[in-house]
Amino acid sequence: KIGEDYKAELIESIPAGEEVSVYRQGEWLDLCRGPHLPSTGKLGKAFKLTKLAGAYWRG
Repeated sequence: KIGEDYKAELIESIPAGEEVSVYRQGEWLDLCRGPHLPSTGKLGKAFKLTKLAGAYWRG
């Protein structure tokens, strides 16, 4: 157990036989649908963060 209860819950909810993708950057692992960037600065002017928001887990 590595303290990733939310990720474990997501994986358990995926139907049997469906593919799960994991992305690794250094020691950090995450579930993903595509590659991560080391910084949003790599996006250049194609992306602008204008607000931040929080989300409740499955709520």
